[in-house]
Amino acid sequence: MSGASSRAGLFTAVSAVVVLGLAAPAAAFDSIEDLPQPTDEQLRGSVTQFEIPKATQFSTDSAVRSFAEPEDDSWVLDTDILFRPDEYELPSGAGAQIADLLSDVPQDTLLRVEGHTDSRTGEISNQELSEKRAQAVADAIGEERPDLNLETAGYGPDEPAVTEQDGDESTFAANRRVELIVED
Repeated sequence: MSGASSRAGLFTAVSAVVVLGLAAPAAAFDSIEDLPQPTDEQLRGSVTQFEIPKATQFSTDSAVRSFAEPEDDSWVLDTDILFRPDEYELPSGAGAQIADLLSDVPQDTLLRVEGHTDSRTGEISNQELSEKRAQAVADAIGEERPDLNLETAGYGPDEPAVTEQDGDESTFAANRRVELIVED
């Protein structure tokens, strides 16, 4: 038998197995013992082995951050967790989580919601992005805590929390934030 005809025979046999498998649904068998058993060759072909040259140990310390860091009568919301890049829509459920942060804030308190960005520009201007993010957070708070008086402001990159350093992404991330400030 030539190589081409043996390959054709193999293809026919494989096709027959596939057609047989499709033609007879599992419900047609009375028990698991009635199912066709795979050959040793089929079992060996279904296993993939990987060689791992060496295991790398790493630490998850500082890998997960809270989306809010409390300060005296204020909270800093990490916008990298709240918003996608160049977007200002909050994910569902974020309003309830933000309102939980404010659970101890008395009724009728004035709360300033301030948006900030880093110095990098994207599709939306930093000023507009900071204003819309602040407004999105204020709207979410207003739905959850209508008893609070809210003011919003966007500062773009004009009031950085830290000095940005090329090569250190954390300095840029620290400046992308929304601050909630309780006014006396």
